[in-house]
Amino acid sequence: AGIAAGNEIPGNNFVGVAPDAELVVVKLKQAKRYLRDFFLIREGVPCYESNDILFALEYLRLTAIALNRPIAVCISVNTSFGPHDGRDALTSYLSLISRNVGFGVVIAAGNEGNARRHYFGRINENTGYDMVELSVGENEAGFTMELWGNPPGLYSVDIQSPSGEYIPRIIPRLDEFREISFIFEQTVIYLDYQMIEEQSGDELILFRFVNPTAGIWRIKVYGEIQVDSSFHIWLPMEGFISDNTFFIRSDPFTTILNLGCGRYPITVTAYNDEDDSLYLDASRGFTRTDVIKPEIAAPGVNIVAPSINNGFVEVTGTSAAAAHAAGVAALLFEWAIVRGNQPMLNTLDMKILMIRGARRKLDLTYPNRDWGYGILDVYNIFDSLRRNI
Repeated sequence: AGIAAGNEIPGNNFVGVAPDAELVVVKLKQAKRYLRDFFLIREGVPCYESNDILFALEYLRLTAIALNRPIAVCISVNTSFGPHDGRDALTSYLSLISRNVGFGVVIAAGNEGNARRHYFGRINENTGYDMVELSVGENEAGFTMELWGNPPGLYSVDIQSPSGEYIPRIIPRLDEFREISFIFEQTVIYLDYQMIEEQSGDELILFRFVNPTAGIWRIKVYGEIQVDSSFHIWLPMEGFISDNTFFIRSDPFTTILNLGCGRYPITVTAYNDEDDSLYLDASRGFTRTDVIKPEIAAPGVNIVAPSINNGFVEVTGTSAAAAHAAGVAALLFEWAIVRGNQPMLNTLDMKILMIRGARRKLDLTYPNRDWGYGILDVYNIFDSLRRNI
């Protein structure tokens, strides 16, 4: 909020992007205990429910309507779970309100690009499977993991523990659920096959590892239909799992967090404005269905921001970049709606303006998985409008 709309503090070398904007802030309550237990969320880690985020967004929408003002919505809460194609309920709602006049929805891409928590595989036509190797760190109490199969493929798995104990292939059936125990290890795996996931229609295999043994777990993923035999697996995002748990052959792409995969909101990655280099850990596109994400890059490395103890700190990540873009969205709304230059502006129109004014490097091809359409440039946005009037 401070980066997007903070007042100017000259002594601290700080000013928000849109310092005269007013703020509407919604505080989310923590997720219910049974959900934290089901998804094996560690104590002390902030975690929120999708329906609460949806209600918060609806509150923002109704507040903007009641005040008859445009609103730029900055969303930095996110998850690595979900279909990563924009078809889940919350992401669909974000796309829906993005079409409303006076709504600018900006979402942080995430910081999962180099975290090794995403795997992309394709079934080998000769063997009929793909081998996934998952390294689990010491003292990992438990975690969840999602496998999403690309349609129309039908997928199943077998599992080998670090000690060599083998669980044979589990044949997929409608709503198949298994509790898997091991003889020589204390690990319990809860395996849930959802052949038709209720929101996307694709196949989802949900793994829940309780007291997982440290070491290399080997999971063979089998494919039944050889039309599109590719699949994705995501581990929990940063903060919800140890950095020592990762895929041996990870894939840095398709790591945009789930809410950032919606077709219509503006998804923002981070770069270092000191040398125009991409933030090393920024999540990378595209979506699971190859929709172009992120769209734009904004400053997100060593950004001065207000802290909760009335001081200032340097922050880094795509959340800071999204705050920059949200501030720019507020400036665009002022020009377009408040001053009457483009009274029907919404997120889609705003996205086009940002893309049109983006600064691009000559040695890169756009759009690309790292930078989207280029670097956010407010002056170029208005300069492109001036040239076309």
